[in-house]
Amino acid sequence: MNDEIPDLDLLLKVKIGTHVLYACQFWALHLRYADRSDELHEALSVFVTTKLPYWLEVLSLSRHLDHAQTSLKIAQAWYNPEEEEPKRLAVLQKMIPILEPLQIFNEALSSAEGKLLQAKAPIKVLLSDCQSLLLHFRKSITKSACHIYHSALGLAPDCLLYRQYQKEIEHSVSVMARGNAWDSLITIYREHFRRITTVCFSPNGLKIAFASVRVIYLCDSITGITIRELTGHTQEVSSLSFSPDGFIIASGSYDSTVRVWDSVTGAQTHILQRHLGAVHSVCFSNGGHFIVSGSHDGVIHIWDSVTGAHIRQIDTQGGAVFSLSFSPKRSYIASGSQSTTVHLWDSDTGVCVKQLQGHTQPVNTVCFSPNGLTIASGSWDTDVCLWDCKSGALIKTLRGHSGRVNSVCFSPDGMSIASASADKTIHLWSVDTGFTIKILKGSPDAVDSACFSPDGLKIASGSGDNMLHIWDTTANQMLQSKAPKGHSAAVRSVCFSRDGTKVASGSDDLTVRLWEFSTAKLINTFKGHHFAVDFVGFPADGRLITSYDIQESIICWNLKTSKKANIPGVETVPDLLGWLWDSRGKALTDIEGSLSLSQESVVFTHPDKSQHTLCILPYSDISCHAVSGYAVAVGTETGKVHFLDFSQAVTLVS
Repeated sequence: MNDEIPDLDLLLKVKIGTHVLYACQFWALHLRYADRSDELHEALSVFVTTKLPYWLEVLSLSRHLDHAQTSLKIAQAWYNPEEEEPKRLAVLQKMIPILEPLQIFNEALSSAEGKLLQAKAPIKVLLSDCQSLLLHFRKSITKSACHIYHSALGLAPDCLLYRQYQKEIEHSVSVMARGNAWDSLITIYREHFRRITTVCFSPNGLKIAFASVRVIYLCDSITGITIRELTGHTQEVSSLSFSPDGFIIASGSYDSTVRVWDSVTGAQTHILQRHLGAVHSVCFSNGGHFIVSGSHDGVIHIWDSVTGAHIRQIDTQGGAVFSLSFSPKRSYIASGSQSTTVHLWDSDTGVCVKQLQGHTQPVNTVCFSPNGLTIASGSWDTDVCLWDCKSGALIKTLRGHSGRVNSVCFSPDGMSIASASADKTIHLWSVDTGFTIKILKGSPDAVDSACFSPDGLKIASGSGDNMLHIWDTTANQMLQSKAPKGHSAAVRSVCFSRDGTKVASGSDDLTVRLWEFSTAKLINTFKGHHFAVDFVGFPADGRLITSYDIQESIICWNLKTSKKANIPGVETVPDLLGWLWDSRGKALTDIEGSLSLSQESVVFTHPDKSQHTLCILPYSDISCHAVSGYAVAVGTETGKVHFLDFSQAVTLVS
């Protein structure tokens, strides 16, 4: 680990040098203002195709990994092949992840346009892959520069970045059936046990605020560690908003109050009381001087954010106000309410200047685009509508959800919209075309709220599954992953067969599944339980799989016939567990070996009892695991089973 290296700061100055440290941190800022040239393009191409892991090493060791995402984003913007040949290059660029690494481009693309794509597009894909690598593995890379290879590249999908630098990780973890696309779900924070109703990023992206029933949590957006808990509301918190400078948080609650908090100290500075019903929405004005709140009483109130003084009341006459958004350019407020109409209000006068009609059911959510020219709205009618703010005209209707739309949010660049729905999905839409860019799936319950990070790379969402989800907006979903699809609900138990060649898994989806470890292929699915499967195990002879569910109903399955088998004397769970023990009194499900899983780390224990961390897994939703020799099977809350072989990694540290 980095913090175990003696005199690290001195070593960095002596071995790497202050000039290299500076270049690693700030090269992209210089690139932003540099004139484009063939020489600069060639230098950057060499850097991206040969030096990316080493650059990340320096940033990890020097504790400046926070510079990486900004640098990659600047570098991506510097490459714009679409400007030269928009349609052709856009189509070809989508094909890049399907193609082989860089040498394929030399063989396949010989035209002038192809040469341009050959030079630029692979570099953009490598930069994009590196962004995803950081999103998924930032925690492990921050802890140790070595885990750029042992964890990040070792567990990355079969993408262009992995292929380009595969030679660097010959003695890393082997992934059975490595996927060929980045997973959209980055991480899940599970320490909160009640429904998460609203979520938002701080303006600098370093914090996430979210509410679980009456409590507001402030957590670190990278680690998920809770920084502070804000308590004071007496009923469910329905809405949160950061001031533009990030120092103030406003919250609205079913207790009919708006509360103002100091985001640094957590102190409550004001309680704003004028509403006569549940407060559904709060937001700040563009400059942060005003707080706007909307309530079930059909009234919008405007408050001074510093003093808490009441400034204006707007009676909407349209029923409960569910959502508000303040224009970033003018003194307009958009409101969504129990009526089917989106209203546009002048905050200076309280006068309704426009009524936007097109929805057929109540409007749950509204949001202005970053340039203030467009309004997005989501409704119980399952549609997302885009409106021209100036004319009030309906620009387009985005259809694809099968449940009410609970939240809409523009990306920071205004090019896309995220919509969260009761259908358990988040849709990303193109503002220009109205087409779906991708659908984020993984929540087992309705998604109540979704919010873009300030850099646009992540989305945070809250839902009824009592977990905070963080998603990767850059993940390529054009490709069907080669990784096993797994269960349709959380995996509760995994177990290796005695010879280590097969893995059994039991899940909340009521099934038991049998897998071939070396290929991660599904051999068979056993159905018969009426409740979530809590345990799976192999008896000594390996001819059966045994399982029991949360109601302690026991089933034994014959692997050859796939039929249920009866075992005399095994009627209760203690009977089953006792039967699984061999004659030496050791449970066959308790696998011998020198590997163990500690939280998210795979640890190798040497004969002298010293330990070495082989890998830090990116799966924050681990629900169960099993070890057989140097093989590890990991089950997750999202239903996936991961198959990992650490034999090469153990050879390296032995």
